[in-house]
Amino acid sequence: MYLDLAKLAHLVYKLNAYEAVVEEKEIPQVDHLQCDFGKWLNDENTIQKLGCLPEYKEIKNKYHPAIHNYTNQALECTKDKTCIKRKDEIIELFKNVDKNSTALSQTMEKLFEDYTQHPCQ
Repeated sequence: MYLDLAKLAHLVYKLNAYEAVVEEKEIPQVDHLQCDFGKWLNDENTIQKLGCLPEYKEIKNKYHPAIHNYTNQALECTKDKTCIKRKDEIIELFKNVDKNSTALSQTMEKLFEDYTQHPCQ
């Protein structure tokens, strides 16, 4: 269930970022350690339960940080209202967000499957 909530939270973050870019309205940027999912990923209990699984490491070290990094790069244009001028760059950044979001979602599903069969503890 927590994995589904994480997916939803990232979808909302992504949609808010899209809207902010379209409207050139600055919103707070959140890094992968500050969001609720990032806090959960780095929680000691989570690490003990999931840290032995390769999917956990992929999520924590690859896909989740990439989503935040690309989103925050895209949001930079809202500070100086250059989103329209930089539209091609912003579109590429959001394509990378989508690519990593899909990979994160698929890896989370695999993580859940592996955890139910081979928990770390």
